[in-house]
Amino acid sequence: MTNLSDIVIKDLKEISSPDNLRDVYSATGKIIQDSIEQLNERGLDPDGSPRTPLSNDDGGGMYLGYADQKSQMGKNPIPDFDLTGTAKNSLDFDFNADKGISFSYNSSDAGQYMYLHENGLKGMPERRQFAVDRDAQSEPQKQVTEEIGVELEKLFNKPRTIHG
Repeated sequence: MTNLSDIVIKDLKEISSPDNLRDVYSATGKIIQDSIEQLNERGLDPDGSPRTPLSNDDGGGMYLGYADQKSQMGKNPIPDFDLTGTAKNSLDFDFNADKGISFSYNSSDAGQYMYLHENGLKGMPERRQFAVDRDAQSEPQKQVTEEIGVELEKLFNKPRTIHG
């Protein structure tokens, strides 16, 4: 005779198998990517705070500052990572059962530029897109967590028959 706890553990292992989690991973990646895009459009870090404003340093009059350059292009002069569209359009995510979800850029130039901003390196102001632990209690990340919870709830509430 099989123990009830063994039956429940077997069911949980089956429902949380990599194949069953594939849809959850995909939905989670999309939720995070959508959140990044929404925050970028408003020039906000993952915790919802405003990013360091764009510089208008014109190199001693040799060129337009970044904010002015964006304005001339008809774009909002905020730190939204959308001057040429390369970074915005090349951000993608992938997942595997062992490592979870990872984000990367299809353009190595965009990836390097965004890495420098994400970490505030080589004189670049820190302007983040990806949430870290300290962002967890912020409203934008609470919303992301709630949406991911809905996806997990769908998975665990799928009708199924448990055999003992």
